Amino acid sequence: EERFKKIVDGSNDAIMLINNENQILSWNNSAEYLFGYKYNEVKNKKIKMLYSSLSALPIGNTGQILAREGIFIKKDGSSFSGLYSQKQLEIGKESSEVIVIKDISEQKEKEKLEKELLKTDGLATLGQLAAGVAHEINNPLANISLYSQMLLNNTTDKQIISKLKIISDEADRAAIITNYSCIQS
Repeated sequence: EERFKKIVDGSNDAIMLINNENQILSWNNSAEYLFGYKYNEVKNKKIKMLYSSLSALPIGNTGQILAREGIFIKKDGSSFSGLYSQKQLEIGKESSEVIVIKDISEQKEKEKLEKELLKTDGLATLGQLAAGVAHEINNPLANISLYSQMLLNNTTDKQIISKLKIISDEADRAAIITNYSCIQS
């Protein structure tokens, strides 16, 4: 029994035993640390005091080990993400369940930061692509503008001048739009 207690207390995960009325019968040192309660504060209390949703723990399973995520509540009212598993036990004539809870808050935060980093990388790549496209579009626009200006300087026909001004103005407008779009991304 002493060896078993040392093994359970040596675990980094919270380990607790509950009865068929969902009352906490025992828990290890990691459970005290994780939740902030001393054992005498939770002894014979309902386990629902430790999780945020009444459906978080499917108490009373069919004997297989269940593993799920849930949100758990500490004594100070703060919450954390946890991965819990449970297994039904028969101790004598009594039915009990062993519940193991692992704090995965750091892992969840890391996953969140990785997603944000990927999103930021994607936006940076999109910005680089937009800048490259803008550059490629601006090259022909500069030529259109340059040649329309050269033709404007070498003609006196009013109809041609009118059409060349439209070409020049539209090329300039397209260049402004391209540059503005590049700045925005």
